[in-house]
Order: sequence, then C-alpha cells, then structure tokens
Amino acid sequence: MFKTFKYRIKDSNSSLRNSLKEMGCAVNRIWNNANETQQLAISSEHKWPSSFDLNNDTAGWGKHLNIHSDTVQETNQQYIKSRTQFKKPYLRWRSNSKSLTWVPFKARAIHVDFTLGSARYLGINFDLFYHRPLEGTVKTGSITADSRGRFYLNLVCELPDFVGPTGNHKVGIDLGLKSVVSLSDGISVESPKYFRMMQNKLAKAQRAGKKKQTRNLHAKIKNQRLDFNHKLSNTLVNSYDVLYVGDVKSSDIIKTKSKGMAKSVNDVGWFQLKSFLLYKALARGKVCQEVSEKYSTQTCSECGTISTASPKGVAGLNIREWTCAECGVSRDRDTNAAKNILRSGTRSLPSKNLDTKLSLVGSPGL
Repeated sequence: MFKTFKYRIKDSNSSLRNSLKEMGCAVNRIWNNANETQQLAISSEHKWPSSFDLNNDTAGWGKHLNIHSDTVQETNQQYIKSRTQFKKPYLRWRSNSKSLTWVPFKARAIHVDFTLGSARYLGINFDLFYHRPLEGTVKTGSITADSRGRFYLNLVCELPDFVGPTGNHKVGIDLGLKSVVSLSDGISVESPKYFRMMQNKLAKAQRAGKKKQTRNLHAKIKNQRLDFNHKLSNTLVNSYDVLYVGDVKSSDIIKTKSKGMAKSVNDVGWFQLKSFLLYKALARGKVCQEVSEKYSTQTCSECGTISTASPKGVAGLNIREWTCAECGVSRDRDTNAAKNILRSGTRSLPSKNLDTKLSLVGSPGL
C-alpha cells in the first residue's frame, strides 16, 4: 500500500521561494520539450516516444538546468503516464506564469531529517511544519505549490498491507446532493454546501477584481470540503466493516444542461469522498467496493420491483418519498437506493476472500 505524506514548507525566506520557483520553471521546460517531441512524432507519422526515448533526449539536462537528474526522468515518465491515462495524443503546455510549481523526484534525491523536521534537496535546506511522523519507506515525492503560493513537500511511502479479520457489519452508501451520503440503515448526512455559502463573497471579490481575496476564498472552500470528507470517511470506515458505494460519476452529471446541478455536484466532491473511503478501508483491513447503482432509485427495496409510482428521470428528481404501488410500503428515495446498493454489493462480493477482485486506490492522508 502507498500513502502520501504532505508537509508544508516554511517558505517565508524569499531566496528559498525563488529557488523553488526556478526549479519549477526547469520542470516546465522539460515537460514542454516532451510535448514538442510528441507533436513532432505525430506530424511526421513516426513512432510515439516512450519515457526511455525522452530520457535519452534530455540526457545532461539536469546539470544544465541545475536540477537533479531524477527530476528530469520523473517528469518524462509522468508525461507519458498522463498521456496514456487521459488517452490524448499530446497534453497542455506548462506555463511559468500560470502553471503551479511542481518538482518531482525519486527517494534518493531528498534527505529528510525526522528529528529536526527539515529536508534537503539539491543543496537547498528548508524546514517543514512536521505535524505527523513519516511512516514506511519513501519511494518518490514532489515539491508543489498551491494557488496562494504556499509550498509543500509530498512524500509517497510504501507501507505493508494490513492483513486482519474482516467483520460482517455491512452498509450500502448512496451519494447525493441534498444529503452527501445516505446509508442503508437510515442514517443520512446533510451536505454542508461550502461553495454555496461563499458564492456571494466570491462574486463580490471577482467583480471588484480582488484576485488575492478570490484565491483565498477558493482555498478556504477547498480546505473545508477536504476536512469534511476526511472526517466523514473516517467515521464510516470506523463504524462499518464492509462498505458498498454507488458508482455514480460526477463527470456524467456535470455535463448536463443544468448549471445549478453541476455546481452542486462539484460542491460535494463525490470522487474525493469515494477515494478516501477506498484507501482508508484498505489501510484498516476492511473492504470498500464500488457497485452498480443502476435502477437503485426506481426499484423498491422491499419487494424488488420497479413500481409505476417510483421516481424516474429528471422529472422525478424532486420526489423524495414515494409509496410502492406493488407492496404499498412508503420509501425514502435515498435510503431506498442505499438498500438496493447494499443488496447489489452483497450479491457481487466474493464469499471466500473479501479482499480479492476489489479495485482499491491509495490516496494522501488518513
């Protein structure tokens, strides 16, 4: 299992900030070179370059650009990985003025002093806000900056997989907009709507041209959502042994014509919450599985039939409660969907080994 530890760098020193920014500019040059090489291969109908080809092309660039050779190789590898992941012939160019600083490296390029809470990269020393101890073995890492210009050290560490008994306390989880999660046992958690609460302040700051205030407000919303999803996922994983989550995709709903719905989907952060649930369950020796939620809203969880009275399509989005025409039982829309997700997950889960055939991902922070 891989886990990312993120520490903020004490970057009040202007010379340190400038050095980190120069490294970021060097990485942008390497990235843009890979992008240019890719475009030339496409136009000339040659074989697309691999990371090995890009590494040969940029041999000696580390000394020329005053960065570690591992950073050059990591940048090339990440370019190829991103190109493959997003299935694009080439990617966007990185700009020194618009792109956020990003300096990747391998474990041997960084030295961290755990007692003093400091680090050293390429002869540059910097102190960290060392708020939690590092675990496992460092494999790779990066130095990044956020939209407010704050620098962070990210260390990807390998930890042994947790192997332990898995209990039998199961739950189905339906992700929604009014309620972030609705559980099959009737519990629901309302959406805090952080963006909605701040949108008037954001609009005023944007109209007044206050860019710094706008960035600070967006950062505050992001941090509030991150904190909420961390706490919610911790509670769910600690309370249940096997979790089934509906496979709803934010990208599918964002593409709809309803701007208000797309804004609400971005506000709750479904993908982030599911990622937290998946990797935290793995870290605690529990199981989290994403299952199909097709017809989970329309199907009655009591009798298993699609009733004529069940909410359907866009027109039925406002129907929060309905009575099944077949069995006559009143249903709460979200709880009913969560129960059907639980039923679907129970049928698809392997009975002998709960840890097999599960698609789990690692993500930063527990």
